[in-house]
Amino acid sequence: MSTHEGGQELGGDGGQPGWVCGERGWAWVSLAALPSPTSTPAGTAVEAALCRAVLAPLKPALWTRLRTLRAPELRQLRRRQIALRAGAGPPGAQGAGREGRSPAPALRSRIHARLAHLHAACAPRRKVSLLLAVCSDVYAGLARGENQEPLGADAFLPALTEELIWSPDIGETQLDVEFLMELLDPDQLRGEAGYYLTTWFGALYHIAHYQPDAGRAPQGLSSEARASLRQWHRRRTLHRQSHAGPQAELPFEEPWAAMTLQETSDD
Repeated sequence: MSTHEGGQELGGDGGQPGWVCGERGWAWVSLAALPSPTSTPAGTAVEAALCRAVLAPLKPALWTRLRTLRAPELRQLRRRQIALRAGAGPPGAQGAGREGRSPAPALRSRIHARLAHLHAACAPRRKVSLLLAVCSDVYAGLARGENQEPLGADAFLPALTEELIWSPDIGETQLDVEFLMELLDPDQLRGEAGYYLTTWFGALYHIAHYQPDAGRAPQGLSSEARASLRQWHRRRTLHRQSHAGPQAELPFEEPWAAMTLQETSDD
């Protein structure tokens, strides 16, 4: 993905197919070429059939290739994750965010199980569904008690970051997020899916570029993460326009415009 430091360009250039890398070369599988489920009831079925016929057979080779391409960044992400775990204190303090609460063991186990299903899933819509289910679990973990409402959206990014710090395979999560950010059509990145997908990107970015003086849990996207997301959005928008002509850009500044900027230092 071109917006990641040291990474390879995984998306296609304007007017060209995108990426799926197999042992025999590169091929494009774009959801933009599929009928939208909002325009035809058959859209989801066609997408599922395409995933079974094309993407599923290529997935093992694709993921092997992506791990190779992204190896330096994934190693850095893992090192930072280990450092953050080491600074978390005794096991009972694991996952305790700024509110001083960690999710119940059963809830954390469910989050880890959903992450495993997310990594194993092939169809992008299934991955998105599981990603949103994890988000729901994270919000549930923010509840102060059985009869109280979860905390607001401003507490979600720190809580998600804490859960990813304790996730069993953070490298696979990184690849899944990049995969969805490249493969989903821009129209599918509107609303809830796009909001939470870019939130996951921001949480993973914070972990990968963690510095002790920057704080353990981000209270908002760092300026560097926001810049990277803007580059990604600009490239995806240009790619879309090259196929369909000039279009209005997605309202990317919302909801991030209101979020607190937090400066961090890269390595």
